[in-house]
Amino acid sequence: MHVGFPKTGTTTLQRWLAKNCAGRYLGKAAPGLDLPDFDLFPALRAAVTRPPIWATERWAAAEIAPVAKAIARAIEVVGSPIVSDEDLVRVIQRRGRGFPFLENEEPPIVSLLEVLAHEFAIEVLVTLRAQSTWLPSNYAEVARQMVSPAQQDFERRVSEFLTDPTPTGVSHCDWASWIVQLRGAVGPDHVHCLLLEEMSTPEYWQTAAALFGVQTATPPKRIANALAVVEDEWALRDLIPRAANNLDGVASRTTIVMPDELRERVRSTYRASNAHLADLLSKSFDELSALGY
Repeated sequence: MHVGFPKTGTTTLQRWLAKNCAGRYLGKAAPGLDLPDFDLFPALRAAVTRPPIWATERWAAAEIAPVAKAIARAIEVVGSPIVSDEDLVRVIQRRGRGFPFLENEEPPIVSLLEVLAHEFAIEVLVTLRAQSTWLPSNYAEVARQMVSPAQQDFERRVSEFLTDPTPTGVSHCDWASWIVQLRGAVGPDHVHCLLLEEMSTPEYWQTAAALFGVQTATPPKRIANALAVVEDEWALRDLIPRAANNLDGVASRTTIVMPDELRERVRSTYRASNAHLADLLSKSFDELSALGY
């Protein structure tokens, strides 16, 4: 199970999985991909992306049953099914719930995997990206739903994000915490990690091939989402048609940049977490820091 994060090369990885794991890869469908008709992917998404069940509560049997049934059916038919969905790590703010959340609460995917791991052997892949490039890239993507995205709005949102202690704020990009929680759910030897900044290296695809049981670690001919450590600007995505059709005079999309001062604030905020991440991934912190972490 590849659980994301968005904007970490997920589409490239999904296309590679669909090509190299045909029949076993059951979703998410990247644009232009035809996949087998299974209900595993919809069952997972329906469970995780609804208003969340947190670790301090119990998943009802009726909520777990559709997911477990879909997994069992997929195993029976294809052997070792593969699912990829960056939305599985979404954390949705709960209506009427006070903030901040309790320290022992976990994202829905973590508590769901903890239950499912009692019945199934689950390998989890997490794809990551340096927070200082993830934040502007994610803003550029969600601009598809914004009428007037702008540089000033981007900087304001990042500043607010960095001071928001809730699961939808600064802690969302605490990559080390995610790895620790996922390991706690399925076991430390069953959580794997790939970094977007290393996508153009042979080691990235060798790791992916070993994890997914692919004989040859041949990377895609064009690695669209591999990037330099520091990008200069991000193009804002076009407004989605259903929103644009209801508006007159929508401003043309432009670009945003990550100012040096804001980039350093982001890196400083996550420095301790990323040092922990380096230890979890058996890398040196200098090595991760050179990649922008």
